[in-house]
Amino acid sequence: MSFGIGKFYPGLTGLKPSYRDAIMSLNLGKKIYGSGNITSYNDLGLYRFLSDPNLAPELESYVNDYIAPIIKYDKENNSDLLKTLKTFFECGRGIRKCAQTMYVHHNTIRYRLELIEKICNININTPDNLLNLEVALKLLPLVNSIKNNP
Repeated sequence: MSFGIGKFYPGLTGLKPSYRDAIMSLNLGKKIYGSGNITSYNDLGLYRFLSDPNLAPELESYVNDYIAPIIKYDKENNSDLLKTLKTFFECGRGIRKCAQTMYVHHNTIRYRLELIEKICNININTPDNLLNLEVALKLLPLVNSIKNNP
């Protein structure tokens, strides 16, 4: 069972927009986090405006530009680069913390990040490139959901 929680609006007139937000939270929560979650409108962040169906083609292109090479490499080489990148961001971009979380040596994480740079032809020491990778990674479940349920 999944739930969506709307934003608080004061008074009786706030029920309708809160309900609308709750429905959006429910639908996006299922797309992004899967079934069985509680998703609050206030926690949706970027997804609130990036979920516009008119943006779907551009979002897919954006995700493909940054993430598709990593997914392809992982499939061809049975590697964990996408998981490494996701963990790297979840660990606040800390290489040692990422290594501890993945139970590997910190040099393994460095090597994998260098490989991601090579595969994607970017410099991940550039803040804009890191941001683009992180946003593309966050959008991946949404784009996959849109592709699978047009």
